[in-house]
Amino acid sequence: MIRARLIGLSRKTFWDLTFRELIQEFVVAKRKAWDQHDSDMTNAWTVAALIRQEKLPELERLLTRPMIRKQTRLEQQAAMRQMANLLGKPLKRVRLIRRDIDGQ
Repeated sequence: MIRARLIGLSRKTFWDLTFRELIQEFVVAKRKAWDQHDSDMTNAWTVAALIRQEKLPELERLLTRPMIRKQTRLEQQAAMRQMANLLGKPLKRVRLIRRDIDGQ
């Protein structure tokens, strides 16, 4: 039962599982540990390789997904106009009143 708790199974779950399901949980946990180890080793190897480089590549080239930039005010306004048109509701201009943290 200790090994089951180490992989995150509660006492109730442990006792509710069939033997086959319990073995499957152990197999999944083992594979997850291998994946984590491989990921850690890949990260360590990458850091060591980057340390040896004279010039670092651009960060965006190293990422699997492109970095998300923030929308400009004009882009936000254009998106709001599009949503208003889709919903058939006109946009209203609202003047914001800035207040202190105390609400004054």
